[in-house]
Amino acid sequence: MQILDSYITITLELTYNCNFKCVHCFNSYKKAQDKSLELSLENIKYIVEKTKKLDILKIYLFGGEPLLNKNFKEIYVFLWNQGFQITITTNGFLLSKKIIDLFKKYPPFNLNISLYGYNSQTYIDTTSFNVFETIYSNLKSLQESNMDFFIKYIALKTNFNYDLIINFMLKNSFNYAIQYSIIPLLNTDLKSLQYQISETELKQISPAKNMNLKVDATEHYSVYEKKENRCEVWKQSFVIAPNGDMRPCIPFTNSKKINIFKRIKIENLLLKLGNNFNENNIYYGKCSKCLDKDFCECPVIINLYKGKDLSNVCHRTKIKKLKKKVLNK
Repeated sequence: MQILDSYITITLELTYNCNFKCVHCFNSYKKAQDKSLELSLENIKYIVEKTKKLDILKIYLFGGEPLLNKNFKEIYVFLWNQGFQITITTNGFLLSKKIIDLFKKYPPFNLNISLYGYNSQTYIDTTSFNVFETIYSNLKSLQESNMDFFIKYIALKTNFNYDLIINFMLKNSFNYAIQYSIIPLLNTDLKSLQYQISETELKQISPAKNMNLKVDATEHYSVYEKKENRCEVWKQSFVIAPNGDMRPCIPFTNSKKINIFKRIKIENLLLKLGNNFNENNIYYGKCSKCLDKDFCECPVIINLYKGKDLSNVCHRTKIKKLKKKVLNK
């Protein structure tokens, strides 16, 4: 029985530790509880050995802030030498000359920078730290080194001015997308939603710009096909936390304790993971009757909202539907 599609992706959460205190962070409660937890080089070697029959093509290095893992260099070089296509998501603060030189020698397949502002004040308001100048300098150093990178701008009430964001990106010739949605805390606490851009604020963008919401990272990175409104991400990827716990995707919260380090065959672990995912990958309440589900976020994300503050999501869903209608004419 084939459990997974060929060429799957593993996301490795190298650490929950982070050097920022972002107001919207969906992992903030984990960071507080498990700050010292991280995957070691030996852990990584074990994972690679255990999953070698799965035809893994891509590795995503995630966090927390992955560059804070004390063995990041050794882990990265080991994975690179195994032939994986490596994507790194970082806040950019630790992109020192030493790290940039490392990436020049061992180029990542993708280098994604999460950006939280376009000046010092927006960074202070969003991350609690005055670090914009350092990050901006690091981005320019990447450009000067002719390194490819992609910026995901996280739009929040603390840092949102559409015209200023676009001007900043164009002025610096950055390759970017704007993410207008945030994920509630993975412990189902909704306090972070107070920082989400509202439907009213999105509507203030002109219709022409609205149609170009270039824009949501969920659109930009979406590679998983929905079949009858059921995402099948678990057949193509899974996530490993710093303690070895597995889940099918980043926002999935209902994982039963499935751990990569248990002495259980990888096929059996993934079968459990798939069954657990399918039990929870269902739209509930009013969302279950919505006719626009094909244009919406996946139910795993929607269910984190617990039926509240969905106006932002519904507005972007309407835009996606309109864009498809216009493009198909």
